[in-house]
Amino acid sequence: MRIYILFFIILLYHSNGVAENHYIDISWNRPQVISNCNLQYLRENLDESKVISNIKQNQSEEFDFALYSFTKFKSSIKNYFAKSQHSHDFLNYRTANNNNFADLRINVLAGYTYSNSSKEDYYDFIYKGLKLTGNINNKLLFYGYWWAGHFSGNTDYAKYNSELVDGWIKDPEDDDFVYLDNLSAKITYKTFFGSLSIGRNKYSIGSNIGSSIILNDDCNEYGYFSGKIELGKLSISLMHASLIADSSKSELYNDLSNQKTYEDKFLVVHNIDWRPNSKLHLFIGEEIIYGNRAIDLNYLLPHTFYRIIEHNLRDRDNVLIFCGVNWKFFTNSCLYFNFILDEMSKSKFFSNWWGNKYAVQSGIAIGSGDSSLRWVWEFTAVRPWLYTHKYFINRFSHDGVGLGFQEGSNLIQFSTEINWKFRKNIFCDFNLAFTRQGSIGNSFTINYEDRPSDYVTWLEGDISDKLAIKTVLTWQFLNHHGLKLSLQTTKLNVEDIENEIFISYFTYY
Repeated sequence: MRIYILFFIILLYHSNGVAENHYIDISWNRPQVISNCNLQYLRENLDESKVISNIKQNQSEEFDFALYSFTKFKSSIKNYFAKSQHSHDFLNYRTANNNNFADLRINVLAGYTYSNSSKEDYYDFIYKGLKLTGNINNKLLFYGYWWAGHFSGNTDYAKYNSELVDGWIKDPEDDDFVYLDNLSAKITYKTFFGSLSIGRNKYSIGSNIGSSIILNDDCNEYGYFSGKIELGKLSISLMHASLIADSSKSELYNDLSNQKTYEDKFLVVHNIDWRPNSKLHLFIGEEIIYGNRAIDLNYLLPHTFYRIIEHNLRDRDNVLIFCGVNWKFFTNSCLYFNFILDEMSKSKFFSNWWGNKYAVQSGIAIGSGDSSLRWVWEFTAVRPWLYTHKYFINRFSHDGVGLGFQEGSNLIQFSTEINWKFRKNIFCDFNLAFTRQGSIGNSFTINYEDRPSDYVTWLEGDISDKLAIKTVLTWQFLNHHGLKLSLQTTKLNVEDIENEIFISYFTYY
């Protein structure tokens, strides 16, 4: 409590602005409403709409390197600890030749996070990283973002509780540290009618503050290629991603050679977006999980019905259909709705047939005119057995993490979030989520052929209640330095309550 009071007093006496830049949007998909309540800096997923700067054709050639000379080095040290609104790059090279122009930027980063829970478990995480962005003629665009670090302290607690662990980690038996790294990258070619990309990242579909019911970004990054065709108010997009199966063949077949050969597993998403005006956005699409074979060319046609293709491929893949709408009824305010469907029988749709696997999500975000305050309310309901499949390879998951709603299925959730820009460089975020969940068909790891009955009701089985509260204070106290103080409280049922505090420092140049 004393730490909170001291931190808040310091916030009252500091203020610093950050200049806005103009960027080129290379994102494949980004929800209009997302959660801004991130407990740690590295949980803030890279925003591809604000990563590459737009450059003008009349720019002059320039080379700016922080270590180029002793004079420049002294200037860089001064800029590194400045409070000015102008940001600086470790390296920035701009060149122009006739009608061709290019821009290359390199930034370095580092940080530290300390976590301590009420169960007397703690860990430290120290990391470093690098970001590279490039722009050639505002058409060929690319970036690479990498960071690597290690856990110390109670590493067993960190492995099973840290939000940063979303896939494979390195845990040597003869070392006191647990190592973790991460990489996202992309190359995009843009034209007047669309774009083509190849990259490594993760995406969320549909506005949300709790988690997407269609496709979430809580998993590890995956490699993919994507394309988008833009026809005025209408656009058609496709993403084909390479996933990691939850288990390897060496584990399944007791391969004594210990070679980790994983089954091929893929995710395909195609989407049709319609924006009749600046306030309304409607979308509809399909997503497929398939594997145990090479890339299926049938799923590279974004304008066709994948459900029909899958049926003609002998019903062996996992197909889900989704749709949604976003309506900006006021400035900085949005009403949204998402829906996803796995099975459908017209005669049984309003019954308790187990195959009625669907989820609905609706919310409203109300923001102030100056964007300093936003309040979001959201409701989510997920039927039992959604995201499950009878074939192991077709689990709706990537590297052991579910791609659907983060809490699973057979649940209802009420959540709210408040984002307050207290000063120009101070942000206060609060997120509360209450989840009630039944034990029948509530996880993607369950084979739906093991269901106890052909009929299931909402919240069937043993019911559990979970209350999760996040409180985050973010202070950009210098232009290239930031602090986060976060508290997460989790209450399971009545008795089990856990508090976890995070103190994070981040620097970027």
